[in-house]
Amino acid sequence: MSTAITGNYIYKRGLLYHFKKRIPKEYGELFPGTHIRSPLRTDSELIAIDRAKEFTAMLEDYYEDIALNGEDLNQDRFKKYVKRLSMCSFKWRPYKEIISEISDTEFSNRLSTLENANTDYLQEALMGTLKQPKIVISKSLKALERRDQITLVKKSKDELRKWRNPRLRAISNFSIAMGEDKVIKTITRYDILTFRDWWFTKIQDEELKRGTANKDFTNLKRLILISSDDHILNMEVEQMFVEIRFKAGDEMIRRPFPTEFIQNTLLQHDYVGLSPECKWLIFAMADTGARIKELAGLDAKNGEIVLEGDTPHIKIQENQYRELKTKPSRRDIPLVGAALLAFQQLAEINKDIGGGFKQYLGKSDTLSANTNKYMKTHNLRPEKDITLYSLRHSFEDRLQSQEPPDKVQAYIFGHAFERQRYGDGPTLEQKKKWMDKIAFKV
Repeated sequence: MSTAITGNYIYKRGLLYHFKKRIPKEYGELFPGTHIRSPLRTDSELIAIDRAKEFTAMLEDYYEDIALNGEDLNQDRFKKYVKRLSMCSFKWRPYKEIISEISDTEFSNRLSTLENANTDYLQEALMGTLKQPKIVISKSLKALERRDQITLVKKSKDELRKWRNPRLRAISNFSIAMGEDKVIKTITRYDILTFRDWWFTKIQDEELKRGTANKDFTNLKRLILISSDDHILNMEVEQMFVEIRFKAGDEMIRRPFPTEFIQNTLLQHDYVGLSPECKWLIFAMADTGARIKELAGLDAKNGEIVLEGDTPHIKIQENQYRELKTKPSRRDIPLVGAALLAFQQLAEINKDIGGGFKQYLGKSDTLSANTNKYMKTHNLRPEKDITLYSLRHSFEDRLQSQEPPDKVQAYIFGHAFERQRYGDGPTLEQKKKWMDKIAFKV
């Protein structure tokens, strides 16, 4: 025998208290029955009240989460009624397929079942009008965590972080390459090939190893595969990733831009439709040879861009926006030719932060992707294996052609000097002397 439910949503059955609370109508599809019930495992009314309050707070948080992430509610509902369809020996199909592709017999069977369907959602599922929620790639980790929960529950907080990070990185890189948080159902093999091309460029641009890209491909493939299973997307994931991984024999030749092409094409192009920061990145790289990450990470507020004085220059050093690739990467680079013009223009555009990059500050991957994409579509890359980063190799070749002292070249380019470094190295004026010899006319 049980006592009546109090305002604390508790009632007593026998010797112990239980929790019971009506499910809000808008969330009724998520739960069986009309009430949430749970044993409170105590014969003390005070303890039961405390536990009921905790349980109520937990439920409110859950409802709030659903309200903020409505697609989860829609997805749960969708999966629920797809399972109901399978129990009736039907598969979920979109409306267009039902009216144009299924047999007359199946269509008649669906209509017959429709007459006995006890909810609007089941009726919609039978006729293909129940909408399949759009799940974006940024949500794919949830499905993977559900699939691997038996393994993940054994991991420490730090181990879980290490497990998540490479998968989140794959999602982030793919979204940057696509230029959007792509709906998983719409991902095609062409998108995966585009992602491979993006990684090919990134490997060249940042002198990375093939294995770094291959890890992304492996993680992204499983994220899409599990999401396809979990959300009943029926995608051909294996086919999408055929021959995507970079192999040991794949050549990563880093070719330079021809000097004439830089002077007569890159520095003369109007760059209509491209962010000014992307345009001036091209100019800056042409006459500094600096890495994209080094330029995008310059902190003008920290005095890393110096346009006043006898020798304008930039300071490549560690800051909050980027780390240095190597210890010799820390250096000062004089600004000459196209690079000087670039930073003078950026100082005008981004006066509020003291110049340099603002839109792409610390966002070298996005800056590189958008600039490379524009260059490719506007025929500003004379060969497929010539990319934005090839400007760095062009700068190196042009500087080498002047036969500067090895130490000067190493300190300009940020390379390790084969002999022990002593003192401060070549002065800005000494470096500028050699850079003036190869500066472009602008």
